[in-house]
Amino acid sequence: MADQKNIRLTLKDVRGSFLHLIKPQERKNDDDKLTGYVFNGNFLVPKEVGGAKNPVAEEIAAAMKKAIEARWPGQNKKIPSTERCFVDGEPKDEDSGEREPLYEGYEGMYVLKASNGVSIEDWEEEKKNPVQLLGPRKGADGKFPRLKGSAAEELFYSGAFYDIVVSIWAYDGSKKNHKNRVSCTLEVVKFKRHGDAFGAGQVNAEDYLDEEDDDGLDDVDTSSGSVTEDDDLLA
Repeated sequence: MADQKNIRLTLKDVRGSFLHLIKPQERKNDDDKLTGYVFNGNFLVPKEVGGAKNPVAEEIAAAMKKAIEARWPGQNKKIPSTERCFVDGEPKDEDSGEREPLYEGYEGMYVLKASNGVSIEDWEEEKKNPVQLLGPRKGADGKFPRLKGSAAEELFYSGAFYDIVVSIWAYDGSKKNHKNRVSCTLEVVKFKRHGDAFGAGQVNAEDYLDEEDDDGLDDVDTSSGSVTEDDDLLA
């Protein structure tokens, strides 16, 4: 509805990136003072499916428009992309005009930035997590299991795929001299399937380093990679 300020969406089979769902990140003010904690993540949505526009991406874009209209009815308010929760994973380079992916795996993707905050007391004293982390199958009670600790660590990592529930809403920052923005609150993350974990693999040293001459290396045991003399140098 046009007057609905929080647009709730259920998004299926989106890939997680830069996930902080088990342990939150610190949230600080301009004076570097801790004000709370935040659970967050980026969720990747393909721009196209089967050669056509992805309906999930269109649903998110429509929700942003509804949230903006609900916050500023009839004003046709424009919110810059830098202040939106749903952005292009391949923005144009300002110099070349070419599109470049922001990070590994962002090729051909939109990015939904979602978060949910918690107070200092609720996290430090009670370890409250406002985001429901769910297993893939319901238990005997007919409910999805709520996961935490080591059980959650096995399933909630950057690169895996999830079904998520989010709320998209617009913020009017004019009263506090802040920027207007469209934000996304992360409410539920249900594990769907495993994927290749994001992150750089081990560096292949041979691709970067040159072999040294034999001169002066008689005291090096190349089979073990250790120096046979002066072992206490780094002790």
